[in-house]
Amino acid sequence: MGGNAELLQNFGETTGLDPQKQAVETCSKKYDHVILGTVYNIPKEKKFNAITLLDVLEHITDDQETLNTIYEQTKPGGIVLITVPAFPFLWSNHDVLLHHKRRYTKTELKQKTKQAGFEILTISHFMFTTFPFFLIFRLCGRVWRKLAKIQTYFDPIFLLPRPLNSFLIKIINLEGKIIKHKPLPFGSSLVCCAQKPKK
Repeated sequence: MGGNAELLQNFGETTGLDPQKQAVETCSKKYDHVILGTVYNIPKEKKFNAITLLDVLEHITDDQETLNTIYEQTKPGGIVLITVPAFPFLWSNHDVLLHHKRRYTKTELKQKTKQAGFEILTISHFMFTTFPFFLIFRLCGRVWRKLAKIQTYFDPIFLLPRPLNSFLIKIINLEGKIIKHKPLPFGSSLVCCAQKPKK
């Protein structure tokens, strides 16, 4: 939440939300308007011009009800930005340990967002450039027992050298520019930008 708040506050007043007490206590030292809880803890009268759900929906059992609630909390003409992990067939122990409930198909994310009432502006895969390596890594992990026993890919052995990490960030930024004009056909994650109809 902290990194997102730091970026988003450049566009106006922000409200952070997290169900973890420690995360809220840490962010409250640096940012105002940080709430402990879920979307259901936000006062009904409070409406937002933009809401971000960045790697959030996959952790929620009833994701449709959450999207419905987000719709009510968004001002007419307001935007919701969603990112989620893609492709159910890529499910692994990494997802289990991160408390994911699901990985999404593009169709599923689109349908659930539209069902909540939003109009889709853009929906695309991303992490396109690195996807072949990601796919090979996941598939190999299923047959290589030693790799499969590693609890999560946040394990220190997977930490990238800083130059390589910087290079990959530049690639992702480039993908972002491409997505503005044309959706990417595949990738390990999905991004959806949708709008609440103006009334």
